[in-house]
Amino acid sequence: MKLNVRTFFATAVLATTIVFSACPAETTKETAVSSIPDEWKNLRIYQVMVSAFQDGDPSIGYKQAYGPWDQTTGGDLRGIINALPYIKSLGMNAIWMTPIFDSAGKNEEELNSTGYYAYDYFNIDQHFGTKDDLTELVEKAHSMGIAVILDGVFGHWSKDGIKKSPSGNLPQRSHGQYKGCDYPESLAFFKEVAAYWIKNFKIDGWRLDQCYQVGLGEHANGDGDNCYTGGHNYWYEIRKTVEEAAASNGTLGYMVGEHWNGNAAIIQKGSVNPGSADGYGLRSCFDFPARYKIVQSLAKEEGTNTGTTSLGEAVSYCLQSASSKGYSHPDGGYIPNLFITNHDLFRFGNLINRKFGDDNTTERYFGLHRAAIAILAVYSGPITLYYGDEWGAYTAGYNKEGDLGAYNDNSSRTSGKVDNFTENERS
Repeated sequence: MKLNVRTFFATAVLATTIVFSACPAETTKETAVSSIPDEWKNLRIYQVMVSAFQDGDPSIGYKQAYGPWDQTTGGDLRGIINALPYIKSLGMNAIWMTPIFDSAGKNEEELNSTGYYAYDYFNIDQHFGTKDDLTELVEKAHSMGIAVILDGVFGHWSKDGIKKSPSGNLPQRSHGQYKGCDYPESLAFFKEVAAYWIKNFKIDGWRLDQCYQVGLGEHANGDGDNCYTGGHNYWYEIRKTVEEAAASNGTLGYMVGEHWNGNAAIIQKGSVNPGSADGYGLRSCFDFPARYKIVQSLAKEEGTNTGTTSLGEAVSYCLQSASSKGYSHPDGGYIPNLFITNHDLFRFGNLINRKFGDDNTTERYFGLHRAAIAILAVYSGPITLYYGDEWGAYTAGYNKEGDLGAYNDNSSRTSGKVDNFTENERS
């Protein structure tokens, strides 16, 4: 079922129109004046877990990774470069790579391989490649009409601490390893990080890991529930830095936050609203509330949640305007990013299995994948497709934590594939 998301659009429109005809009418347009760039609205992002996706250089790469024991490790930038034609063939026009920064230090190799515990934010992990490799990747991607988005982890870092920036900035935290980005040192540091990779490598934007750990925090209480912000909205100031750097270097300047919550009001309050500070924050976050509705309608959620949503209700919600969902942003508008799977969630195929018992040998299994991707295809905003979902990837043997040496937050970090598809995967 390897799908081209762009050419799949026409079929998806027909399928979702049939479902949607029985749903309450909702507008997919914002009623307020919005200056969301068309390039942001049309983003079709392909996410890859760098350590697991493709091994292009067997001489580097992690030999042990955080994921199922039988996954292929050794993924690197060269593998992604080699896979660009495949990604382009899917109709995707952007790629988001999990963090590629240097994680050398006391972290276990498994954690280092994730990239989410960086030590040096201004260098690339030698297991993934070099700065020259990144330059080549960005140039080739841009020549093919593919934007490149890096993963920014600004709320936590290596057990060894963190290396100073080229200008001598060093973030501070007063609340332990996983919380706290105190003002002014941390804000200056991460503004420098955000601009550095745009100015020097022409990247197109940032995916922001656990963005509620930075700045105002989830409760948006003005001082930040996780750090001392000195009355500053970090995401407003970092966003302005990114937008200015992107404008000067001719790149997109797209930022999308991961505020993991099923309540749009909490996402709005914690990642967009300024609290008592000046300036509104992020203009795009992943639409977790919509994602949960898609899963509830077609499969079964992770964990013990047994909530259900009809397919019509899910489609209706997904296609609502941002303002109808409860989002707003007076500084140019807000646009959610719709997705189904990411590296911290179950494979969608495993969630289908949890509900129906089907695996990647049945027609219903692949039909439900098509239905989920159809919803992405007709959404009038940015979407993110996790590698493998386009061909129905399934983590066989993973049913509960401990199976395959994996856990609920890493069971989907499986080997990537760009060829040698089975008949079912191709159909």
